[in-house]
Amino acid sequence: MKGYGVISIGNPGWLEKPKPVAGELDAIVRPTLVAPCSSDTHFMHGGSGDKNNVILGHEAIGVVVEVGKLVTKFKAGDKVVVPCTTPDWFGEGVQDGRYNSHDNAPLGSFKFLSAKDGVFAEYFHVNMADANLVKLPDNVKPEAALMTVDMMSTGFHGVELAEVGFGHKVVVVGIGPVGLMAVAGAALRGAGQLIAIGTRPNCVKIAKEYGATDIVNYKDGDIVKQVKDIAGGSVDKVIIAGGNAETLRDAMLMVKAGGVIASVNYYDISETFSIPTWAWGLGMANIDVRGGFCPGGGLRISRLLALLAHGRIDTTKLITHRFNGFDAIEEAFLLMDKKPADLIKQVKDIAGGSVDKVIIAGGNAETLRDAMLMVKAGGVIASVNYYDISETFSIPTWAWGLGMANIDVRGGFCPGGGLRISRLLALLAHGRIDTTKLITHRFNGFDAIEEAFLLMDKKPADLIKPVVFID
Repeated sequence: MKGYGVISIGNPGWLEKPKPVAGELDAIVRPTLVAPCSSDTHFMHGGSGDKNNVILGHEAIGVVVEVGKLVTKFKAGDKVVVPCTTPDWFGEGVQDGRYNSHDNAPLGSFKFLSAKDGVFAEYFHVNMADANLVKLPDNVKPEAALMTVDMMSTGFHGVELAEVGFGHKVVVVGIGPVGLMAVAGAALRGAGQLIAIGTRPNCVKIAKEYGATDIVNYKDGDIVKQVKDIAGGSVDKVIIAGGNAETLRDAMLMVKAGGVIASVNYYDISETFSIPTWAWGLGMANIDVRGGFCPGGGLRISRLLALLAHGRIDTTKLITHRFNGFDAIEEAFLLMDKKPADLIKQVKDIAGGSVDKVIIAGGNAETLRDAMLMVKAGGVIASVNYYDISETFSIPTWAWGLGMANIDVRGGFCPGGGLRISRLLALLAHGRIDTTKLITHRFNGFDAIEEAFLLMDKKPADLIKPVVFID
């Protein structure tokens, strides 16, 4: 079969390779839509070592051609979304760790380019198809789905590693496609002030559309000083999605004590991190540094696709160049290698069961039992409801999987303190939410407290929240 890849370091071109063979758990897929990535060009230039005669590509939508005899969820003709990371789900690194990117070795779940040929071929191989493929939803455009398999999964992983929360001050370094997805993910996770660092006008425009509140241009001087001037000091989280080894040092100087740095950048094998001990508070500043690789598997990608299907995000904003035909892979790859200023990304060519989480904010003791029957094994129930002292929780053991379903039940009371409220106020200040929609009844004057209280006690149908304006 024909494929486009690395003939030798620095020398890309067309290759002839044998058609891959499906094992019992695997699938063979014919690509219908692919996207070159900076990782492909990095690989071609020797960034991963001396690799030759390898077909490139790891971002694809395709059609299943054949499946192994033990595959049950897919068949020939199915349109599928292919994660760039396809773990061996029997691997110890998947079974014994928090991340699925490192099945039998660091980055071992990234099979394309490393353990086998990539997707820029007439046919390509997908291991453990039932766990690593996702059917293309009817209500998601193929090109939008293509952006989930690496760009969105990686950018969102940066947000996950950083543990971005409501009102946090967040910096995203680099606003290529991964960085732009990190901006979008941070906004969805509730970031307050969200500073993006980059220069290209089209990327700056999209960063703002995805939720960036401020832009720093590294051509205008020291990015650390610019960030601190804008943020009024150090920030809570830094997500690195571009730059080089020196960027980590800059991140150390931006983030506050107790903060988190999350890196999803691809550093060159020739680089060395050089960070003065004082930048890390002599190792005692409680600054976490976390580096991660794109998580994969069908479940993760199906969840990202759900964000697209329900209109949470439009990933097609990343696509600046479109090509048609298999042979156009070469042109698209060479364009990615050159990285013109207007390039971001190019491409060629109700619940339905149990739910993940239940939040109880009303009801009575029986509501907890109902929640048990809604949530799936491994799920979480969070209750912030005020239950009456006279009630009793009554839940059959089977509803909780005989205690073995890994369903967490967590009850909590309103957190307080100035810091938390300042973070919530940051959401308001940056236009993330309008809390005045809750106010249905307004009263004026100190003596009106009684009227407002009695109204709250009666709870008429049109009441959400009453407010008394004393001054």
